[in-house]
Amino acid sequence: MADKMNTIKISVIMPVYNAQEYIQDAVNSVLESTLTDFELICVDDGSKDNSLAVLNDCKEKDDRIVVLSQPNAGAGAARNYALTVAKGEYVTFLDADDMFEPYALEKMYFAAIDNNADIVISDVVGFDDANKVKLAPTWLRNRYLPAPQIFSPYEMAPFLFNISVAGPPGKLVKMQLIKDNNLEYLTLKKSEDFYFVYRSYYKAKRIAVLNESTYCKRNVVTSLENTKASDPLVFYDAIKIFENTLKADGVYNIYKQSHINSNITRFEYNLKSLEKDKESFDLVFNQFIKVCYSELGIGFYPAAFYYDEKKYFYLVKLIVNYHKDCGVCPDGFDENMMKNITAQLDLYTAGVDELIMLKEKKVEAARLGWELKSLKRLHEDVLNSFSYKIGRIITFIPRKIKHFIKK
Repeated sequence: MADKMNTIKISVIMPVYNAQEYIQDAVNSVLESTLTDFELICVDDGSKDNSLAVLNDCKEKDDRIVVLSQPNAGAGAARNYALTVAKGEYVTFLDADDMFEPYALEKMYFAAIDNNADIVISDVVGFDDANKVKLAPTWLRNRYLPAPQIFSPYEMAPFLFNISVAGPPGKLVKMQLIKDNNLEYLTLKKSEDFYFVYRSYYKAKRIAVLNESTYCKRNVVTSLENTKASDPLVFYDAIKIFENTLKADGVYNIYKQSHINSNITRFEYNLKSLEKDKESFDLVFNQFIKVCYSELGIGFYPAAFYYDEKKYFYLVKLIVNYHKDCGVCPDGFDENMMKNITAQLDLYTAGVDELIMLKEKKVEAARLGWELKSLKRLHEDVLNSFSYKIGRIITFIPRKIKHFIKK
């Protein structure tokens, strides 16, 4: 009998915390996978309900399931624990209230193998839990993706952190990449995931995009994503840790524009989600005002530097209103800079459709430029491949005869 270690293609890692209502759906979505050579590692993160009992019951019925437990430390710590025991060639992640599509593991695995990719990124659909219906896929950002959708991180440097929502759903990562680079999640209680995802991106040699949905994300009101007010600045802690890691790895300047744009999205998202909670909103807003120039470059870079006009100008409007209300400029700004961004905001407000259209053309032009580089690389790969060189040798005489006949 073959060693089980050598037959595991994918380790599915699932952190679990008080999810007894949804665990069976999540587990079943893995067990019903069209790819059967997997292990499902479930880590109970100190649940206070019957989650651990449900997991142990599932384990009794299928020996591909591994159940671990730890005192409550958050999803990041749970995933890190599972990574220390995972035996798969590749790793993917499932939240305990979500589900895989039946073909998810098979399609992601063969996308990785066929393209010699360290990472596969696929799309994610939402799931309306109240009405039990799937929603449209929303995670891939095709406006930033090249075609063919196989690339090295450097080829996509301006957009690398913007090509998909940063969470682990829909991502497949080669275990060797994780081991070679000591990749791990932050152990923060929230916003722990993009550190692992983004760092795996720029450490990879090749990334492939599977432009279809493999993952179904349930909208659960009690999930961590819906409880941001309990620790509103933790996302900024994660930003700073990641930024320091980019600098320590010597790649900050390469991915700076993408990093800043992802942080624009993060500030906008957190501020908007806290608009009904004044105390938490003010904490995030005050932090934003402190760093809007020094770390996000607002007032320094032109508006064209930022990819999403709606998010950028939402933040600009906050700055302009702050200046009007308080009569002082944010750190790093002077009155001339305030006039400039106020004029930008006025133009945007007056002609938003035209600005968006122009910006989309600029983004498309930049994407096509990087796509051309990717195609050139693929062409060079073909020319340098063993099969191409053998083919040239085999067809040498027929080509010479054809050339002679033409003469």
